[in-house]
Amino acid sequence: MKLLMMISIWFISSNHPISMILILIFSTLLMNFYIYIQLKSTWFPLMVTLLILGGMLAIFLYITSLTPNKKFHMIKIPILLSTMVLMIKTKTNLFMNFQQNQVFNMFTNSPTTLIIIMMIYLLVTLIAIMMMIKAAMAPMKSSN
Repeated sequence: MKLLMMISIWFISSNHPISMILILIFSTLLMNFYIYIQLKSTWFPLMVTLLILGGMLAIFLYITSLTPNKKFHMIKIPILLSTMVLMIKTKTNLFMNFQQNQVFNMFTNSPTTLIIIMMIYLLVTLIAIMMMIKAAMAPMKSSN
């Protein structure tokens, strides 16, 4: 769980769409690993992976096509050091003790509600992106 917190801090501090996409993919895979260990089922993490990465990568593709070309800079050292201190200070391993965690109970109580909410969100996002593309009847990025 601490590794997931560290990745979230990196995501907030990144300023380039490519680094955001890479961090998003890694955090999604890590979150799905936690869900798999907790539920002992592969179907729910697979659906979460497809939904989150499918929807969010479409949004990031659109954002990336609109942003100007910038140089890709690596993560700054102070942010990296502060996240490492967060992990070292508590003397626990990177993967949490799953018996004491209450966060994953939301997945076991009613997973259907969560899945329906994610599906509706991604459907609305897909429709919004398609409307933006159809309105212009042109590529997403202008050639100016």
